[in-house]
Formats: sequence, structure tokens, C-alpha cells
Amino acid sequence: MQNVAAIILAAGDSERMGHPKALLSIEGKPALLTIGERLLEANFEPVVTVISMPLHKQLLSFDFLGPVVINNETEKGPLHSFRLGLRVLSEQTVAALLCPVDHPFVLTDTLRRLKASASENEIIVPVCQGKRGHPTLFGRDFWPLIFSLPLEEGARGILRRRLEAVRLLEVDDPGVLQNVNTPEDWTKARI
Repeated sequence: MQNVAAIILAAGDSERMGHPKALLSIEGKPALLTIGERLLEANFEPVVTVISMPLHKQLLSFDFLGPVVINNETEKGPLHSFRLGLRVLSEQTVAALLCPVDHPFVLTDTLRRLKASASENEIIVPVCQGKRGHPTLFGRDFWPLIFSLPLEEGARGILRRRLEAVRLLEVDDPGVLQNVNTPEDWTKARI
């Protein structure tokens, strides 16, 4: 069985939401824990969580489900957080799932399908209703590019530069499209 990791990106300031998205309640638990549990159910190993120091302090009693990495430079954006998560993975890891905390409604079955699709030389993007979504799975072959790209390009820069390696995975899961950044997004997502 392939070693495929997941990296939950939860270090952002959540300015538009007004409070940490990682703490939004889903199924009676903080979104961060719900996402982590789904990733473990889908057999991702390890599940790495990248958070800011202020959020870490709020979550001292939180039972993380894998390694925790503190991002002390959150202003550098999500690609920087992803790099921090990649650094803790073993050489046996063939791919890593970039899992933004603002997409908390992705189904466990979708995560299983993404993991089953993992390879070192592909980037797997879930697609629902003809639209690309999250989370995205990056094969190990692309990690050097992830570390060399200008941070402002973000993960999309990798997709643009390596279009030939992108494989779209059709899923019946609107959660891959539900981006929760504002209180309005949260209200719509819960209807």
C-alpha cells in the first residue's frame, strides 16, 4: 500500500470569517478535527496540520491526529504552509494532499478516491459538476517545483506550469466546491 500524506492548511488569519475557520463546528466538533478524522478514515498517513501560533494556543487541549507544524510566517500564504507540511514527510511518501481548512465538507469517499489515485508523477484535482475543486493531490515529482515557485503564485502556479501532469477526478461531491471564507459562505454551506 502506498504511503500518501495529507496536509491540512489552517494557518490563515480567517480575516473575512472573523474567527478561525478551523474552529467552525461541523458534526459537533471543530472543522479541523472533522477534516482530520475523515482523512484518517480514508487512510492518509500521516495527517499533518499546519497552524499559526495563536491558533495553536487556542487548541492546546485539542487532540491532533498527527504531526502539528507551526507557521510563524502566516503572511507568506498557503503555499508556504504547504511547504512546511511537506518538510516533515518521509522519503517513502509518494504524494501529499493539499487540504485547505476552508473546504470542510469534502466526503470521506472522495478522500478515499483521491488517495487511491495517488502517484508520484501526477497532480489529481477533484471535479464536480464540471468545476475544479479542492483538495488537490500532488505527487512527489512536483515537490521540487513547489519549493521553487514564488509564493505569490500559490499552488495554482504548479498546475499552470505542469498542465500535462494534471488528472481530473470526477466526483459526486459538492463539498469539493464549497469554499467557506465568510459568515455568508458558512450559512449557505449549512443550508
